[in-house]
Amino acid sequence: MRVVVVGASGNVGTSLLRALANESAVDSIVGLARRIPKAEFPKTEWRRADIAHSPLRTHLDGADAVVHLAWLIQPGRDKHRLREVNVDGSARVFRAAASAGIGTLVYASSVGAYAPGPKNRGVNESWPTTGIQSSFYSRHKAEVERLLDRFEHEHPQTRVVRLRPGLIFKREAASGIRRLFAGPLLPNLLVQRRLIPVIPAHPRLVFQAVHSYDVGDAYRLALVRDDARGAFNIAAEPVLDSD
Repeated sequence: MRVVVVGASGNVGTSLLRALANESAVDSIVGLARRIPKAEFPKTEWRRADIAHSPLRTHLDGADAVVHLAWLIQPGRDKHRLREVNVDGSARVFRAAASAGIGTLVYASSVGAYAPGPKNRGVNESWPTTGIQSSFYSRHKAEVERLLDRFEHEHPQTRVVRLRPGLIFKREAASGIRRLFAGPLLPNLLVQRRLIPVIPAHPRLVFQAVHSYDVGDAYRLALVRDDARGAFNIAAEPVLDSD
């Protein structure tokens, strides 16, 4: 199997490349990124591409599967650029996959695609993916879900899997994760437990998280298991609250 990973240099992308290193079903990988990283992974060839502007079809030719992970959260002030990458760029990836006749498309959705739900119980993948209107991230994730609905309807021969993980963390990506949540101007030295002694005890401060390596393995399974179709929530116990 030849796999193209779009957005391969990020937190989840590098964890997926790590998971695929020993996967016998995968022979070769093309890692697409806006900037080619220094990191090297077995079976992986890096290529530079911006999903908002670069030609994509040539990178997908000959591939059996595409994993679409590319997404922007910062700079939050540039809403045009965010939409250009997140929504329009995703549409370009889906069109290129269709044009290249890709057999499997795996998309990185998110729990952020869901409509507001209860905080005292879990819900399954049938909960509406209409997003939260006050969050551009949520709106974009919901909109791309609709693009993928249309893709599935128009290309029933393609196996489509959408993973909806909770918050994703790993130690190696700590500085990048900090920039996503706090912006580029907050120094790392200020983000220490002793300097943040209090967290508000808000009743809706409840969420789930999952380690990036586990998410990478979930994407590996989505690629190699032919019976994997539709949406999957990816999260870990325990549920996290302010305590």
